[in-house]
Amino acid sequence: IERLTKNTTYSKQQIRDWHEGFLRDCPTGKLDSKKFLEVYKKFYPEGKAEKFCSQVFKTFGKYMFM
Repeated sequence: IERLTKNTTYSKQQIRDWHEGFLRDCPTGKLDSKKFLEVYKKFYPEGKAEKFCSQVFKTFGKYMFM
C-alpha cells in the first residue's frame, strides 16, 4: 500500500476499498478473462472488449493476480 500511495494520488483507504471490492468479485484473487471481459464492458461499453481482452491475456497470461 505504501508504494501505491507514494506513486498515486489515492489514499490508503481508497486502495483498501478497491482491494476489498476486487476480492468480492474475484474471491480467489485471480481475474480470469471471462470476469475481465465482464468488467471491461461495464466501463467501456463502446470499446472493442473481446479484442482488448484477448490482447491483455496474451500479454499477461491466463490469469492476472492481485
